[in-house]
Amino acid sequence: MVSRLKIEFSAIMDERTLHSRLKELHKSSFVWAMRCTVQDQSLAEDVLQTVYLKILEGKAVFKGGSTFKTWLFSVIRFTALDSLRANQIRLLRIKEYEEQVAEDHKPMAGEGEDLRNKLTALPLRQQQVLELRFFHAMTLKEIAQVLEISIGSVRQHYDRGKKRMRILLIDKS
Repeated sequence: MVSRLKIEFSAIMDERTLHSRLKELHKSSFVWAMRCTVQDQSLAEDVLQTVYLKILEGKAVFKGGSTFKTWLFSVIRFTALDSLRANQIRLLRIKEYEEQVAEDHKPMAGEGEDLRNKLTALPLRQQQVLELRFFHAMTLKEIAQVLEISIGSVRQHYDRGKKRMRILLIDKS
């Protein structure tokens, strides 16, 4: 891998020069990444890390058609746009899911009505975990994937949700 990088960079700049230029431009690159991510520091850090990986893995190659800084800022901009698009899609999916959950939790006639009403008294994340576990028969691992949270977080919401449901179902008042 290192030898391939040296070959790709040697035409324009060697690997040492590349590292030196990235280090030299790091502060201004981060400021630009912040601007491209609408001042989201965490996302800007992720974008910049992704950019550096793209460059070091040879997925983004400086060919000398512009200044190095112009090229680097362009890579940052396009990477940030990709990240923002992915986040927007994820947020839309979450919103659609939450709307569906709200629709599904409307009181039902019959024996499930009390259970569904009690479920809506829980915090949203606990509702989601219990809904997926009991009404959709998903494993905790599958729930973690659906909600895009860690398995540890799912376990915590699952345990807390079950405890609160027990209290709510016992308390008939």
